[in-house]
Order: sequence, then structure tokens, then C-alpha cells
Amino acid sequence: MTRTLTRLGLVLIALLGIALPASAQDVRVTQGRVEVFDNGMFDFGQELRPGGISSRTFLVRNTSPFRIDLGGSVTGQGWTGAFNRTILRPGQRARLVITLDRSNPGEFPGQVSITDTNIGAEIFAFALKARVLEAAPGIRVTVERAAVVDDGFLSFGRVGLGQSATRSLVIRNSGTAPLVISPVSITGSDFEVVRQPNAQIPVGGSAKFTLRMDGSDSGAKAGVASFTTNIPGNPAFSFDLGGTVGDSLPMLQLSQGGTLIATGATLDFGATVIGSSVAETFRIRNNGAGPLEVSTVVSSDPSFEVQSQPASPIAPGAAAEFFLVFRPLSSGPQGSVSFTTNDPASPAFSFNLTGTGSPAPEIVVEYLVPGAMAFQPLERFGLVGVGSVPANMLMNLSTAIRVTNTGVGDLTLAQPSITTNIAPDGTTPFTISSPIPGSGLLLETGDSTTFQVLFIPNGLPQQGFFSTVRLNNSDPDEAPFFFSIGAAITEAETGEGGEMPGGGGRPAPRPLLVVTDDAGRALDSGQPASFGAVPLGGEARRVFTLRNEGDAPLSLGALGTVVRGFIIVSSPAGAIPPGGEGSIEVLFSPNRTGQFASALTVPSNAGDEGRPFVIVLVGEGTQ
Repeated sequence: MTRTLTRLGLVLIALLGIALPASAQDVRVTQGRVEVFDNGMFDFGQELRPGGISSRTFLVRNTSPFRIDLGGSVTGQGWTGAFNRTILRPGQRARLVITLDRSNPGEFPGQVSITDTNIGAEIFAFALKARVLEAAPGIRVTVERAAVVDDGFLSFGRVGLGQSATRSLVIRNSGTAPLVISPVSITGSDFEVVRQPNAQIPVGGSAKFTLRMDGSDSGAKAGVASFTTNIPGNPAFSFDLGGTVGDSLPMLQLSQGGTLIATGATLDFGATVIGSSVAETFRIRNNGAGPLEVSTVVSSDPSFEVQSQPASPIAPGAAAEFFLVFRPLSSGPQGSVSFTTNDPASPAFSFNLTGTGSPAPEIVVEYLVPGAMAFQPLERFGLVGVGSVPANMLMNLSTAIRVTNTGVGDLTLAQPSITTNIAPDGTTPFTISSPIPGSGLLLETGDSTTFQVLFIPNGLPQQGFFSTVRLNNSDPDEAPFFFSIGAAITEAETGEGGEMPGGGGRPAPRPLLVVTDDAGRALDSGQPASFGAVPLGGEARRVFTLRNEGDAPLSLGALGTVVRGFIIVSSPAGAIPPGGEGSIEVLFSPNRTGQFASALTVPSNAGDEGRPFVIVLVGEGTQ
């Protein structure tokens, strides 16, 4: 029955623990993309092969605000079913697997009843139907993977005088019972059976036979091949034979990846990102007895470029190749390729081309300018200066790198890596702190992520250091993205009288940023903070406290952008005085299943030249 309670009434009933009877409106049943309705019908199929089982998985979702204890039954000859879980809280789903035993042919009606055991009542029901066919043999005849149909035609092509041509054919039993055939017979004297097939072919099995065309005299050849079967309604199978015997004639055969291409055929290159390319190799073979001459291969559309023209002429039995490069300039280019030959049967050969140009991502890389607390664009192969540190100050330097997808297609990022990074003593002064997992990160349009490049000067000599960062990505124009990083160790600094700068032997006032999580634990820059597993539609929140333990005001810059799924709810409004604190609240609400990772950068005037503090946010979206 339909609930008519007000929202307040529902809340009171839930608090009092009162169970309400469920109804068909409280569950939703789907199979794949098909919705199953209460008291409706689901068809498993009306031409099911005999033998084995057929299974379908149905999803049962609790759309009510109350818990449902699932029960029920699947009835009818040959039908069985089972739930993977029996307790459904609001919004949860259970899988109901229904199986049909196809051991016997015939019509199979069935019935599904879903109940709520809290009240012992049926809340949803639907009928099942299926038809299993009688066991019967089937037949499929092929030659070089091409089908030969009943009452069809098989060409032997052309051969030179005194030569013969053979064709090996395969008979496959595509039915559900053994196939029995008679010996193959030939009408006419131009063809003969070289090898007969087996008389009985099991289900799923095959048998081969071979035919040969006589080339002892020139002219057109014709004949008929036939045999009988035990297939009901198709007791005989036959097809015409034809070919030509001549003096030294060429014969063209075009293939791509082992697949024969006929004139007028269509080849689909599939989906390729606009701006990128994919290449295919085509082979022209001369199966004739004379030299095959081929003209220049021409493409009608610039998205399909012909490269490496085939050599001509092509000797009998030899082959030549040409290459086609698909580089889409639009979403759905179409074209054709054509050439001419001296083959009398194919004087003008052409085939059609199609493909799909997928939207392209666009990578934009920025770096945090030291001291400015603002991001600036970074060009490919550009240089980022991490800064400098006096030799007598044991202080690490770092900068933040932000990557944004401004294109219309998804951008895939790999973990950034340092490709050249050796100091004079063999150490590695540059490291990377990155939230990008080893499996990569997917940035949708408008999404961004941030990682840190860190310079560790411990024990290094006074000089400059440079390295290269590699960022593999799916932008067709800027993959991989390289940029250089540099840092320097300068002469030791002292104040008057050999004291540190600041005068009077006392250091200058400066802020000191300490970050703690909502459990009171102190965080290091680059340390992960997990939001745990959150179901789709749910959310999790965490609060990070920023405390100034220095003796000068702590100024904060604009927080770095986080990827979709993480939302900055609140942040400190202004500078934090010495001994004061502020907080950042972050909400995690996944829009998909899988892993999420982002870097929350907190620029400030703490540390050397305002280096940002980074909190790595991680979480998982679940069903």
C-alpha cells in the first residue's frame, strides 16, 4: 500500500522502532538497463540453445526510508534463484541471481516473489518466461574465413595456362546435435574434389575438404559442388564454382592485418583523440601469373594520410605494402582510398574509410611563485626556480606544481618522476611529493591536482643544482610534459660580529605554522589525510587546524584547488596572530567509485620565501 504519512510522522515512527509494511513502491528492480515492473513479465529469450544454464542478475534496491528483510521464492520447472544479501537498509541494493536449466526443450514459465519477512508479506512480484529449442544440427561453410552460402558462388580467380588453383573449405556444425553429411560431388569436368570431409561432425566441431580447378586449357571454368545433410528443412547444400585460366595474368589481393579487403568495403579506424594519430599497414599481393602494376595510392580526406607508397610492379607471388595514418581533424571524418592496376578484374580499386575523433584533453601546468603565493603558467621544457638557501641554514626548499585539464576530454596523469637528478657526491637533492597514485589519476574537464618538488640541501656544496621532471599524460600535443627545476646553495650568511641576521645576536621575528588534524595529530607537509570509504551520495568531513607558534603574524595565501570530489567548506579569513589558530574544513563527496587523491596547498609566509604546506587528501568512493 502507498504510504501517506507526513515527514514528521515518519521520523516519529522510525524513532519508536515501529515497522511499517513495505510495498512495491519501496523497491526498484532492474536487470542491466531494463527496469522490471511489479506484476510484470521478464523474457529470458525465446530461442535458447538446449543444454547448460542461463543466468541473469537482477538488482533490488530499497527506495523506502525503512529497513527491509528480503525473502521470497523463484518457482517454476527449471527455475532457481538466490539473493546475495537479505538485509537492505534505505538506499542499499541486493543482487538476485535467477538461473534456468536448459537441459530439456520447451516453454518454461516461472514466477518471482519478493517478500519483506518483517511482516511476512509479498512486496514485489513478476513473471518469467523462456523457450528452449529442440536439439538440431546447423551448418556454416567458409573459405579463408569468408562465408560460402547455400546456392552461392565460390571464385577460384585466374591462373596461368598449365597451372591449377585449389580452395580449402571448412564445414562447421553450428547447431546443437551431430551433423551428418554425404561426400561432396562435382557437376562438370573443370573441378574435382581433392579431399573429402568427415561424414559426421560433432556439435561445435568442423571438417575440411579441398577443391581444385583444372588449368590444362584456357578459358572460363564453371561447375557446381553439392552434398546432403541431416538438417531438417535443409537436406541439401550446393554452390556454384567459377574461375579463369589465361596466359600470364596478374591478380590483385588486398589485406590489412590478415583480413582480406574487397573493393567497395569500409574500414573503421575506431576512436582516436583529435590531434593524435594511429597507423595501419596494408598489403597488396599478386596471386596471378604476370607482373601486377599499381598506381599511386590516393586518399580523399586529409584525416587519412597515405605514407610509403607500394613498390610497382609486383612479381607473381610477391607483395608490396603501403601505410595509412589516421589523424582526425574533426569528430567523424570519412574518406576513401583508391588506385588503379593492370588486373583486368580490378582496373580501379577503392575502399572506404571511417573513424571517430574523440575530444582532446588539454594539460595546463603552473608553478607557485616563491614569496608571491600565486600560481604562474609553466611552459613545456620551461624552468622553475625552487629558490636558494645559505650554506649554514639547514632548510629544505619546495614549490608547488598545479596541473589542470582545460580540454573537453578526460586527462590521464601518471606519477611525476625526476629523470636527471645527481649531485656531485652522487646524492639526489630533488624529490617529489605527489598525491597521484601509481595507477595514474583521471582529471575530468576543469579538474586539477597539485604536487610538490622538494630540494634537500643537507651536506651539499655551495653551487647550483638542476634536474628534469617528467609528467606522462594523455594530452596528444604535450605528452610527456617536461620541465626543469633549479635550486642553489649560497654563501653562509652572518650578521654583524659574525652573528645571524637580525641584529644583537637575536633572530628576526617570524611566524611558525603547525598543522594538526581533527584527532589532534600533528601533520608534516605532504602527509596523507584519509577520508576513508564513502558511498556514492554520501559525504565525509575533516577539519585541519592551522596554529601560529611563531612570534610574527602568519599570512595565508589562496588555498590551492582540489580535484572534483573534495570541497573546501571553510578556511581562515585573514592573518593568524602569534599563538592564534584557524581551521580549514574539507568535505569529501565522491561522484564515482574508485580512488580519489588531491593535494591541498596552504601558501603562507612561514618558512623560507613562503613555501606552501601541503595536505594530501585521499578517499575512496564505493557503491
